[in-house]
Amino acid sequence: DSFTNSADQGFRLEGFDGPPPVMTSIEQLMDDDQASKWTTSVALTPKQCVRMFLQRLPASEFMTHFLDLHSVGNSSFAKTTKYAEEPRPSGGLQVVEAQELILLQCIEKLAGFLDACRKVPVPQQWIGSSVMLAFDSLADLSQEVLSGGDVTRVHIFDWGRSELNTPTKHEMLSEEEQAERQKYWGYYCGGVARLLYDCCDLYVTRFWKPKKTAVLTMFDKDFFTEDDFIGVCTVPLAECSATDIAVKSWQGKQVTTGMLFTKDSKVKVSMSKMSLSEGSRLESGWKIKVHRGTNIPWKDLTSDTD
Repeated sequence: DSFTNSADQGFRLEGFDGPPPVMTSIEQLMDDDQASKWTTSVALTPKQCVRMFLQRLPASEFMTHFLDLHSVGNSSFAKTTKYAEEPRPSGGLQVVEAQELILLQCIEKLAGFLDACRKVPVPQQWIGSSVMLAFDSLADLSQEVLSGGDVTRVHIFDWGRSELNTPTKHEMLSEEEQAERQKYWGYYCGGVARLLYDCCDLYVTRFWKPKKTAVLTMFDKDFFTEDDFIGVCTVPLAECSATDIAVKSWQGKQVTTGMLFTKDSKVKVSMSKMSLSEGSRLESGWKIKVHRGTNIPWKDLTSDTD
């Protein structure tokens, strides 16, 4: 547990069904030479390394992937159905509107669950039990769901190491046993509360206030260690065709690549304003496309920047 997000936030991600392409592309890092050498040295299979990667993700990161709806038609599930062949109905919610609704409903249901947990008469001992967040990523949400449609699920499951404690049973326990259940119930409620907090933080950051700029942060993705920061681009929100934007450090210094003959790092970006649904709860939405990066510095000695 000390190597996973459990040590930091009190919970960890154990599985991700129907992941977006960005998640599967990260898992493909297992195929490169550096990852192969690492897995051989620690005697882990690629599947175990993927699980370790998921377990190390903080909620702020895996919830962002959870809400990624940009390429659902390219998911493995969509390709096994007739989703790609069927015409998409018009008049549905834009991606950003669906993301807002999904995240808000997750927050509401997590808050209700946490409230119920804190009202139980005696502490429980739910060790290793799981909380599931789910929604249908292939669903075409209509405007009607904005007025009360239920599009998400929050469930609890996996009770192999847990017990149901009752007031009568609790009174029969020794002081040490009661204290143990109080401790683990505090851990459990604290983990749910932290997940709820991170979901609220993501909601406020993404949807609460109008935005004037977009910030694009670039990292070199590392599978087993912390990602390496490369640079950041700050772009005023205004419609534009593909335009080169300078990549800078947090201090505002131009990021470059090369030793003797340096070249400025750039990212080509285009932006357009979205047409939201009538009666949308959002004031505006922007579609930002990153076309490519040029002159991106290496952060790993033996491999390209991922």
